[in-house]
Parts: sequence; C-alpha cells; structure tokens
Amino acid sequence: MVSQYYWPEPFRITGICEALVELGHSVDVLTSVPSVPLGRFYDGYGWFKRGEKEHNGVNIERVGVFPRKKGGGMRLALNCASFAVNSLFHLRKFKKNDYDAVFVFNNSPVTKILPAKRFSKVKKIPNIIFLLDISPSMAGIDMNGRNRFEAARSLLVDFAERRRQDAIGLVAIGQDAALMVPLTTDRESLYSRLETLALGELGDGTALGTGLALAAFHISKSQAPRRAVVLITDGENNAGEIHPETAAAMLGEIGVSLWVIGVGSSGQIPVDYVDPVSRMRRTGTFDSHYDPENLKNIAAKAHGHWIHAPQAEAFAAAFSQIDQEEMIIRRSSSVRREEPLFIFFILTAIGLLWGVRFVRRYILGALL
Repeated sequence: MVSQYYWPEPFRITGICEALVELGHSVDVLTSVPSVPLGRFYDGYGWFKRGEKEHNGVNIERVGVFPRKKGGGMRLALNCASFAVNSLFHLRKFKKNDYDAVFVFNNSPVTKILPAKRFSKVKKIPNIIFLLDISPSMAGIDMNGRNRFEAARSLLVDFAERRRQDAIGLVAIGQDAALMVPLTTDRESLYSRLETLALGELGDGTALGTGLALAAFHISKSQAPRRAVVLITDGENNAGEIHPETAAAMLGEIGVSLWVIGVGSSGQIPVDYVDPVSRMRRTGTFDSHYDPENLKNIAAKAHGHWIHAPQAEAFAAAFSQIDQEEMIIRRSSSVRREEPLFIFFILTAIGLLWGVRFVRRYILGALL
C-alpha cells in the first residue's frame, strides 16, 4: 500500500489495511513521517525518527517529508513532492517481497502515485498458462505406477511452488477447452481447481487448437515482460474447429513462448479411471500412440520448444528444463531501468517558485 498518510494520522486507510490483515493478507505500507493535521511532525517522529516498523500487524516503512506547517500552496507542493521523490529511494527495501497487488491511497496530487507506478513496473512478473489434456487417454498408467494426468498434476504443483512469484493460469482440454484458473499468484485457487479436475470432464476428445487459441486470448491481455504457454498432451488434435498450428502461430505473433510436451509411451497401456458423467469405473488397456511430428510442427509454428516425455523421469526433466529456461530469460528481461524524468521538472518548478517568493519578499520588499 502506498499512502502518504497513515496511522497515527486520522485517515481511514489505516482501518482498511488492518482489515486486510484480519482477513489473512500480508500488508506493507509505504508512507511518510506523520505531520497531518498538526502541520509539524508528531511527537517522537522526525527526519531521523521513523517510529514503529509495525502496527496491528501492518508493516510500515516511513520516508521523510517537509511538513506543511502553516504555509499555503507552496508548503503543500513541497510536502507532496518530497514524499514522491524520497519514496523512490526506499523501493529497494520492498523488491525482495512478492506482491499480488500494489494499491495507492489518496493519489491527489498525481505525484503521490509515482512510487507505486515505479514499483509496479519493477515487480512485473512472468505469466505462464498451462494447457492440460484431460481426455480419458491421460489415464494411461505408464508414469512409474501413476497415470499421466496424476503425474502432470503433481509436477505442475511442484513447479508452481518453486515459482510462487509467477502468475500461473490453467486451461483444460478435452472435446472442448475451458479456462479453469485465470492468471493468478493465488496458489490456493490453483491447487484447489487442480484437485477437483477430473479426467473426461470436458468429454472424450482433444481440441488442441481450441485450447491454444483460448490461452492466446487470455495471455495476450498481459503486459508481463515474459509470457509462456505450456501444452501437455498425449494425443493428436481430433476435436474443435481451430487448427492447432494456426493457434500456435498466433502465440508466436504476440511474442509468447510455447512449450509442447508429448507425454506417454507407445503400445498397449493399462488404463483405470472413473468416468465423471456415468460415474462408472473404466479399466483395461488401450493402444497408445501419437504422431510426434504433429506436435513438433505445432511448437515450430510459434518458434517454440518440443519435448518428448515417454517416462516419468523424462516428464520431470521437461518441467525442470522449462523452469531453468524461463528463469534465465526472466532474469535477463527484468533488468530494466525506468526513471520518471518529470520529477526534475517538478523540483525545478518548486525551486523557481521559492526563488520568486524570496525575491518579492526580501529583495523587492527592501527596495520599496
């Protein structure tokens, strides 16, 4: 939370932050040394006396400002500008934390929004959407005693745990495709939906093109510095009206990285799952096969990556490769420096106003 005013100053933002803490959220506040409405620093506070670092569960970081005192517009401008400028030097203390959102309270004048704007740009996080095939063939048991779906779900959870700062979304693919979890850093929502996701929930089929197009639609709205889509499937496109190569090309055009993982071995594979519609248990074997060239072509259309994962070890290695590759790219893309140049003009204007006031009061006043 970025707010120039906070406890012990009489503003409702204090109650809002404490209510968020009571709801189970972690809240950090970037604010100023209190001086309103007294016009001077509160007792126990000053340029080098910042007071408590925590109050009622809310972490507080204070920056020095010029008090308003009893002055008029000039003092107000100096007070607001000093908060905006000095806050920029305190942002490094927050960079180590992973925030779901950055809020601004009382952003008038506009200078008060500068610290939040700067921080939100620094903290832009990678966005990754997983496309998970939940057709019945994913019940094939060839992943060290587990079926492909269970192995994929477990690896996805492990991946999300390692990269808790990333926004992750989930699209399921069957006869149709559906967005199960929008891009979010809320891991509980992601894990809860994965837990309730069932094989065959979207029918018997694999609409790869529809799933890729749906992922492209949602991730295209993101302004994240790094965006990726990971397709996990054991089959070929046999449903939907969108060709998967067409949808993959869309991802390439908007600069989204595509990873295609072909999971499962070939031959007669045992299968065991409960049909979510009939509630009947289906067991037996099925002839597992897919054309790897088709999946390679899908990846190539987006200038992406294709990984063959016939066993559990290769499947786990695929997730590790994605984690490592995306981490390297993310680090290189996040080293960005953006400086709000108009701060110079704000400070120059304040200096000129003070100069004019000094000349009128002391020089011209003495002459006249």
